[in-house]
Amino acid sequence: MRTKTKYFVVEPRGVVALVTINHPPRNFLRTGMLYELNDLLDEWEREGVRAVVITGGVRDYFIAHADLQLVRDAEPSHPKAYQSLRFWHQALTRLGTCAPVIIAAINGQALGGGCEFALACDFRFMARGPKKIGLIEVQLGIMPGAGGTQRMARLLGRAKSLELILEGKALTADEAERVGLVHRALDPDRLLPESLAYAEKLARWSPVAVRNIKRAIHEGLEMPLAQGLELETACFYETMTTEVAKKTLEAGIRAYAEGREPGFE
Repeated sequence: MRTKTKYFVVEPRGVVALVTINHPPRNFLRTGMLYELNDLLDEWEREGVRAVVITGGVRDYFIAHADLQLVRDAEPSHPKAYQSLRFWHQALTRLGTCAPVIIAAINGQALGGGCEFALACDFRFMARGPKKIGLIEVQLGIMPGAGGTQRMARLLGRAKSLELILEGKALTADEAERVGLVHRALDPDRLLPESLAYAEKLARWSPVAVRNIKRAIHEGLEMPLAQGLELETACFYETMTTEVAKKTLEAGIRAYAEGREPGFE
């Protein structure tokens, strides 16, 4: 497993990886960063990494926002504008469809593209402090373009997303936790320990089960209910055919019959 690329530092911890974004001075999100991340996801899947914690390596910044040059190049007259945006959509969607669980440990500013990156992760833990998270593009006379409107609306619902995005409102960690934008608001010194502990907890489960749960939820939400149920059925039976499922299910049935808690770990 690579431990360093142009934009990332990777610290392997068994089946968990701690990934630090290192792009001074403010960790701007760039297309090259997403290409590297896409390659790293391929490596992690091949090598059996089960959970990844991504955090910022520049003081006060998780990902400040998208590189403004990219925003300028996104004008419709630019020959590669649509191609570039489609790649951003594909790359960020990959965070939800890849096999490892992806946890964003947000340790600083995450506005615009930084918020969109965090929204694409499976979990969001955020450090308390003055730095905020949000989609503030309307303040610049533009709108989110890397999936922010769609992911926030699916996460928070239509009314709250319209409010936050049309107001260009950024939230502190505690405010973001209250509305459901982040899962946990944590004191800064607890952010990484709790993010890694959570990653290690989820990494104990069957990787086939985890992958299929992610797929059923992320892909199923894009479908009508009947189609989503078909997807769940396919994922369920794929999971049930694994040796892990057979063994743990048998052990669980025995435990319940004997009045014990099942030891699935």
